[in-house]
Amino acid sequence: MNSNGDVKLNRRRGKDKVIATNMLGKPFHIRVRDNGQDYEVYLEGQKVGEGSYARPEGVTGFRWDRL
Repeated sequence: MNSNGDVKLNRRRGKDKVIATNMLGKPFHIRVRDNGQDYEVYLEGQKVGEGSYARPEGVTGFRWDRL
């Protein structure tokens, strides 16, 4: 989410997609389905994105971006 309250789907390849706007202070539900290669993203039960990408091999780590 950016400072304007826009929620973006960050695609590994290609441009990010805005999936909701003006969401500051508003509750919302996002679900991500992922089988290790393909993914689907749902916002409030509606599919808003999908894609696939090859995962890196070896050791990887997870991080939270700080604003």
